Amino acid sequence: MQDSANGSTLQSERGTPGSTAGYLKGLLHFYRSMEHTKDIVVLVSEATPRDYLNYLREREYPFIRCGGNRVDLRGALWELGERFGVSRVVSDTGPELNNVIIREGLADTISLIVHPVIVGEGEKKLFDRAGGRAALELRKAVPMEHGTVHLVYAVKK
Repeated sequence: MQDSANGSTLQSERGTPGSTAGYLKGLLHFYRSMEHTKDIVVLVSEATPRDYLNYLREREYPFIRCGGNRVDLRGALWELGERFGVSRVVSDTGPELNNVIIREGLADTISLIVHPVIVGEGEKKLFDRAGGRAALELRKAVPMEHGTVHLVYAVKK
């Protein structure tokens, strides 16, 4: 996820949504070196192994510890706003996190860029099992170059 207001990247310890097994250990330097990323904040839970928390502290990665066995995403996002002033988060991580964001009612807007290409089997999905339907209301449709369209939807609550 990326906070579009200040370029911070939020790395949730989510091999599966909410897991806190330290999957990013040894990979965070990659995110820190990306041009569009200013800062990294890692989301962890009470179940995150102590050696991984020490790894984060030694490398001065700020983290938000929220939730028992899994990351409490709603609580972590609230704390992110309180501690770091983040007011908007962009998720481009894939179906697992997108599912949680929709299922827990955390998204108020969905912005999609549709390319005029049909892809086949095995391609990445935006949502996999979002826990039922999420009603959307089209707010904006902007034609772009090469037949691409930017669609912005409000998520109905």
